Formats: sequence, structure tokens, C-alpha cells
Amino acid sequence: MLLNATIPLPQGCVKACRSCRHRQWTEEASHTQKMEFLQKTLAPWVDRLSPIQGPASDRRWGYREKVKLSARCYDGRWEFGMEPVGDFVPLPDCPVQSQRVNEAFALLKPHLPGMALRYIVQNGSLITLIIKDKALPPTHWITDSLTQGLRALGIEGLHANLHPASGRILFAEKGWRCLWGKARVQDSRGLWHGPGSFSQLIPELHEDSLVHADQFLAPTERDAVVDLYSGIGASLRRWKRAIGVEFDGEAVACAQLNAPHAQILRGPCNQRLPQVRNWLSEQKPSAIQTYINPPRSGLEPGVLNWLANEPAVDRIAYLSCSAGTLGRDLAVLEAAGYQVERLLPFDFFPQTHHVEVLAQIRRKEHA
Repeated sequence: MLLNATIPLPQGCVKACRSCRHRQWTEEASHTQKMEFLQKTLAPWVDRLSPIQGPASDRRWGYREKVKLSARCYDGRWEFGMEPVGDFVPLPDCPVQSQRVNEAFALLKPHLPGMALRYIVQNGSLITLIIKDKALPPTHWITDSLTQGLRALGIEGLHANLHPASGRILFAEKGWRCLWGKARVQDSRGLWHGPGSFSQLIPELHEDSLVHADQFLAPTERDAVVDLYSGIGASLRRWKRAIGVEFDGEAVACAQLNAPHAQILRGPCNQRLPQVRNWLSEQKPSAIQTYINPPRSGLEPGVLNWLANEPAVDRIAYLSCSAGTLGRDLAVLEAAGYQVERLLPFDFFPQTHHVEVLAQIRRKEHA
């Protein structure tokens, strides 16, 4: 292991926080460790593994514009931080979080009243208070001076999510309340998103990954793209003739704004394959390309079976946040007649041990 103990903790970094395992590593050491992990985990395809692509050096700190912190009121003051087992670690000025996040949270703390606040979440210019209660507490604390201060930081909306059982599942679907400002906003790429929408942390690096996926799939006007786990439509909007499938209702609503030309289905991808088949039958495309961005658990069995056993799919661009489940899925696809052409790692989470990989996969008969 290449830990460089001579690098001091950055300013604002709390020693007791263990979220960023590489915070005292050089960029080179961090990338070396990640590559060694990928070489071991994706060993059958190591000859197709490219070097890690990361953000510019000045973007390796202060990049987190999507943050979830635990909340507690201690000695009459609110604190936000992490919760290791049996402990609470306040993080008042985390250097991985953007300056806007740190300043917005600091601004909110003295205004918040006593309530069952469990978490605070910031997603770009939207902030959400996750309250472990069925009823919304009084909102008299949301004053003009507070909203003016938030607006000066570029915050466009303050929300509450009432979730009495908040825990592993962060948001309650029907618990949303808009306390001030906008329900949905556009980010730096013009993508609409809501307070609970998923988005990659470093937009410019995510765009690079999408360019690589687009260049590999290279769909013509006569082709169709099936975009699974399509989120808010960041990838879906790139394809001229496409169908997307996404489970989260808020993400689907945003995808309809971001990719209005596309057909979008809500539900588990596993359960929406019959509609996907019907759509493809109506479209009669010359070829079918697939873009996939699943959760860490990887592809659902039904989706993997569909890709493996329906030979109409020509090329697959698979963005994975877990090399372990990616390797499992690649082995199934390879046994079904696909070949892995290239594995492109992306460092979406600098200072941590996490790394994502874009797999470019093609059916052998179409190679």
C-alpha cells in the first residue's frame, strides 16, 4: 500500500473522520492503488484496462456539491457530520465539500429550531432537511435575512422531507415539502434536477465518460438506444432515438424535461423489459445499442438475461460504480457471445478509494 504519511491533513479535515481513505495520499499514489485494485478485480480483462482519467488537480478538493450529513443538536447548537459506530464526528469545514456547501450549512445552523432533524442533504443549489417526524415543524425561523443569505450563496431552494423511519432509505417518497424557493433547478450543464435526484459529483468528468460512451455506441439515425437506470436523463438526452427506464419518480420527471424526445418508463428495469421489447418492435431499428448505469448491486438478473440471450443488442456501454459486480456481469456477457473491448476507469471520487469504470462491450459477430 502506498500511503504517504508525510502529507499532512488538509485544512478543515477532521482526523476522526474516515470517509476519505486517500486524503493523505498523493494523486499518483491514489491512482496506483485504484489501478492495482482494478487489475486484481477485473483480471480476465486487464489487457483492456486503460489508465485512470481524473479531474484537473485543482478539482480534487472542494468538489462535492452533493452531500449528506447526519445532524444533532448538542448543548443547544446544531452540528452536522458523520456517524461512525457509537460516535458522532462534526464536520464544520470539510475540504472535500464545496465552499458553497460549507458556507450554506454554517448559515443554517444558528437559525434551525429544535426538531427531529436526522440528516441534511445538499444537491447543487438545493438543500433538504430530513425530519424524522410525520408533521412539519413551524417554519417561522425561515426569515428574509436567512433566505437572502442562502440566495447570495447561490442556493435556490430549501426543502423538508418528512420521514419518520429515516435510515437506510434516505427519503420518503411522499414526504416532500418545499419550504422556500424552487422545487427543481438546472445545473451547470443545463440539466434539470430536484432535491433528491442522483447526479455524478464532477460534471466535467462525467461528460467525458458520456463522450466515450457516445463515441463507442455511435448510434445512427436508424439505430435505437436502450438507456437503463437512466436517472435524470444526462445520458438519455444524447441519443436521437431512445427509450429510458428509471425507478425513481423525481428522476423520471426531470428526465422528461432533459430528454423530451425520448420515451421514458418508470419502474425497475427488470419489470419494464416487456415494454422495451414492444417499443423496439415498433421502432424496427437497424441496430440496438444499450447504455447502462446501474447501482452498486449491478445488473438485475432479468436485465442480464435479456442482454445475454437476445442477440439484437449490438453494443453496450456499461458505467459501473462497483468493479466487483461489473466483473460478475462481464463474465456472463462474455459467455453469451460478447467481447469486452475496453475498460475506462474514472476517478469521480478523489481522496477516496472508490473508482468507476466504463466498460465498452460488443457482440463478437458484430466486431
